[in-house]
Amino acid sequence: MAKETENPGDIELAIERARILRPILELDRAGNDVGPRLLAAAEEMGVSRSSVWEFYRRLKQNDGRSSALLPKRRGPKRGSQRLGREVEAIIERVLRWHYLVPEPPSFLRIVGEIQTECGARGFRRPTRRTIKARLDAMDQREVLRKRKGAKAARQVFEARAGALDVERPLQVVQIDHTLAD
Repeated sequence: MAKETENPGDIELAIERARILRPILELDRAGNDVGPRLLAAAEEMGVSRSSVWEFYRRLKQNDGRSSALLPKRRGPKRGSQRLGREVEAIIERVLRWHYLVPEPPSFLRIVGEIQTECGARGFRRPTRRTIKARLDAMDQREVLRKRKGAKAARQVFEARAGALDVERPLQVVQIDHTLAD
Protein backbone atom coordinates (compact mmCIF):
# COMPACT_ATOMS: atom_id res chain seq x y z
CA MET A 1 0.00 0.00 0.00
CA ALA A 2 3.01 2.30 -0.14
CA LYS A 3 2.74 5.44 -2.20
CA GLU A 4 5.06 6.20 -5.10
CA THR A 5 6.99 8.82 -3.13
CA GLU A 6 6.95 8.35 0.60
CA ASN A 7 7.62 11.18 2.98
CA PRO A 8 9.90 10.15 5.91
CA GLY A 9 7.40 11.82 8.27
CA ASP A 10 4.62 9.64 6.85
CA ILE A 11 6.68 6.50 7.47
CA GLU A 12 7.36 7.50 11.07
CA LEU A 13 3.64 8.24 11.56
CA ALA A 14 2.68 4.81 10.19
CA ILE A 15 5.19 3.08 12.47
CA GLU A 16 3.88 4.98 15.50
CA ARG A 17 0.27 4.10 14.65
CA ALA A 18 1.24 0.43 14.23
CA ARG A 19 3.04 0.48 17.60
CA ILE A 20 -0.17 1.65 19.28
CA LEU A 21 -2.55 -0.67 17.39
CA ARG A 22 -0.61 -3.95 17.28
CA PRO A 23 -1.27 -4.85 20.96
CA ILE A 24 -4.99 -4.30 20.30
CA LEU A 25 -4.74 -6.61 17.30
CA GLU A 26 -3.28 -9.31 19.58
CA LEU A 27 -6.18 -8.85 22.01
CA ASP A 28 -8.63 -9.28 19.14
CA ARG A 29 -6.89 -12.48 18.03
CA ALA A 30 -7.27 -13.79 21.60
CA GLY A 31 -11.02 -13.10 21.38
CA ASN A 32 -11.16 -10.06 23.69
CA ASP A 33 -13.29 -6.94 23.17
CA VAL A 34 -11.20 -4.22 21.53
CA GLY A 35 -13.71 -1.34 21.49
CA PRO A 36 -12.57 0.44 24.68
CA ARG A 37 -8.89 0.01 23.79
CA LEU A 38 -9.49 1.50 20.33
CA LEU A 39 -11.18 4.54 21.88
CA ALA A 40 -8.11 5.03 24.10
CA ALA A 41 -5.88 4.60 21.04
CA ALA A 42 -7.89 7.28 19.21
CA GLU A 43 -7.18 9.72 22.04
CA GLU A 44 -3.49 8.76 22.12
CA MET A 45 -3.14 9.25 18.35
CA GLY A 46 -5.27 12.39 18.32
CA VAL A 47 -7.68 11.10 15.68
CA SER A 48 -11.42 10.43 15.54
CA ARG A 49 -13.02 7.12 16.50
CA SER A 50 -13.90 6.37 12.88
CA SER A 51 -10.30 7.03 11.82
CA VAL A 52 -8.84 4.69 14.44
CA TRP A 53 -11.30 1.96 13.40
CA GLU A 54 -10.22 2.48 9.77
CA PHE A 55 -6.54 2.23 10.76
CA TYR A 56 -7.28 -0.89 12.77
CA ARG A 57 -9.18 -2.49 9.87
CA ARG A 58 -6.30 -1.74 7.44
CA LEU A 59 -3.71 -3.10 9.90
CA LYS A 60 -5.76 -6.26 10.45
CA GLN A 61 -6.22 -6.87 6.71
CA ASN A 62 -2.49 -6.50 6.08
CA ASP A 63 -1.23 -8.87 8.80
CA GLY A 64 -0.05 -6.08 11.08
CA ARG A 65 2.27 -4.41 8.55
CA SER A 66 2.83 -0.75 9.36
CA SER A 67 2.93 0.09 5.63
CA ALA A 68 -0.87 -0.39 5.65
CA LEU A 69 -1.11 2.73 7.82
CA LEU A 70 0.71 5.11 5.50
CA PRO A 71 -1.45 8.16 4.80
CA LYS A 72 -3.44 7.76 1.61
CA ARG A 73 -3.12 10.20 -1.27
CA ARG A 74 -5.92 12.73 -1.25
CA GLY A 75 -8.14 13.53 -4.20
CA PRO A 76 -9.15 11.39 -7.14
CA LYS A 77 -7.20 8.23 -7.84
CA ARG A 78 -4.72 8.30 -10.69
CA GLY A 79 -6.26 7.24 -13.97
CA SER A 80 -9.83 7.78 -12.79
CA GLN A 81 -12.19 9.41 -15.26
CA ARG A 82 -14.48 12.07 -13.88
CA LEU A 83 -16.10 13.25 -17.10
CA GLY A 84 -19.56 12.21 -18.18
CA ARG A 85 -20.07 9.50 -20.78
CA GLU A 86 -21.21 12.05 -23.34
CA VAL A 87 -18.03 14.14 -23.00
CA GLU A 88 -15.86 11.00 -23.13
CA ALA A 89 -17.70 9.95 -26.30
CA ILE A 90 -17.07 13.36 -27.89
CA ILE A 91 -13.36 13.20 -27.03
CA GLU A 92 -13.09 9.64 -28.38
CA ARG A 93 -14.95 10.48 -31.60
CA VAL A 94 -12.99 13.66 -32.36
CA LEU A 95 -9.65 11.97 -31.66
CA ARG A 96 -10.55 9.00 -33.90
CA TRP A 97 -11.94 11.06 -36.79
CA HIS A 98 -9.56 14.02 -36.74
CA TYR A 99 -6.36 12.91 -35.01
CA LEU A 100 -5.94 9.38 -36.38
CA VAL A 101 -5.47 10.51 -39.95
CA PRO A 102 -2.34 10.65 -42.13
CA GLU A 103 -2.04 14.44 -41.75
CA PRO A 104 -3.60 15.41 -38.41
CA PRO A 105 -4.30 19.02 -37.42
CA SER A 106 -2.37 20.51 -34.51
CA PHE A 107 -3.15 19.29 -31.03
CA LEU A 108 -4.45 22.74 -30.04
CA ARG A 109 -6.90 22.67 -32.94
CA ILE A 110 -8.16 19.26 -31.77
CA VAL A 111 -8.54 20.64 -28.23
CA GLY A 112 -10.46 23.64 -29.57
CA GLU A 113 -12.78 21.42 -31.57
CA ILE A 114 -13.53 19.17 -28.59
CA GLN A 115 -14.12 22.14 -26.28
CA THR A 116 -16.33 23.88 -28.82
CA GLU A 117 -18.50 20.81 -29.35
CA CYS A 118 -18.82 20.19 -25.62
CA GLY A 119 -19.75 23.84 -25.03
CA ALA A 120 -22.32 23.77 -27.84
CA ARG A 121 -24.01 20.75 -26.27
CA GLY A 122 -24.02 22.31 -22.81
CA PHE A 123 -21.39 20.04 -21.28
CA ARG A 124 -18.46 21.09 -19.16
CA ARG A 125 -15.47 21.67 -21.43
CA PRO A 126 -12.57 19.25 -20.80
CA THR A 127 -9.16 20.78 -20.23
CA ARG A 128 -6.20 20.46 -22.57
CA ARG A 129 -4.52 18.21 -20.01
CA THR A 130 -7.54 15.87 -19.90
CA ILE A 131 -7.58 15.55 -23.68
CA LYS A 132 -3.81 14.92 -23.72
CA ALA A 133 -4.29 12.14 -21.13
CA ARG A 134 -6.91 10.46 -23.37
CA LEU A 135 -4.58 10.80 -26.34
CA ASP A 136 -1.66 9.29 -24.42
CA ALA A 137 -3.88 6.39 -23.32
CA MET A 138 -4.58 5.40 -26.93
CA ASP A 139 -2.90 2.31 -28.33
CA GLN A 140 0.24 3.64 -30.02
CA ARG A 141 0.28 0.76 -32.46
CA GLU A 142 -3.18 1.73 -33.68
CA VAL A 143 -2.19 5.41 -33.90
CA LEU A 144 0.80 4.54 -36.09
CA ARG A 145 -1.29 2.13 -38.19
CA LYS A 146 -3.92 4.78 -38.87
CA ARG A 147 -1.36 7.45 -39.70
CA LYS A 148 1.39 5.62 -41.58
CA GLY A 149 -0.19 2.28 -42.47
CA ALA A 150 -0.08 -1.30 -41.30
CA LYS A 151 3.38 -1.95 -42.73
CA ALA A 152 4.97 0.90 -40.76
CA ALA A 153 3.22 -0.26 -37.58
CA ARG A 154 4.50 -3.81 -38.07
CA GLN A 155 8.04 -2.56 -38.61
CA VAL A 156 7.99 -0.61 -35.38
CA PHE A 157 6.03 -2.93 -33.07
CA GLU A 158 6.74 -6.48 -34.25
CA ALA A 159 9.91 -8.48 -33.76
CA ARG A 160 11.99 -8.80 -36.87
CA ALA A 161 13.72 -11.94 -37.98
CA GLY A 162 17.45 -11.87 -38.48
CA ALA A 163 20.75 -12.80 -36.94
CA LEU A 164 24.25 -11.46 -36.55
CA ASP A 165 26.99 -13.59 -38.07
CA VAL A 166 29.92 -13.41 -35.69
CA GLU A 167 33.11 -15.30 -36.44
CA ARG A 168 35.38 -14.11 -33.64
CA PRO A 169 35.08 -12.57 -30.16
CA LEU A 170 34.36 -8.83 -29.95
CA GLN A 171 33.44 -8.66 -33.63
CA VAL A 172 30.15 -7.12 -32.51
CA VAL A 173 30.02 -4.86 -29.47
CA GLN A 174 26.81 -3.33 -28.10
CA ILE A 175 26.79 -0.53 -25.58
CA ASP A 176 24.02 0.39 -23.19
CA HIS A 177 23.71 4.18 -22.84
CA THR A 178 21.73 4.06 -19.61
CA LEU A 179 22.99 6.60 -17.09
CA ALA A 180 24.34 5.06 -13.91
CA ASP A 181 25.42 6.45 -10.54
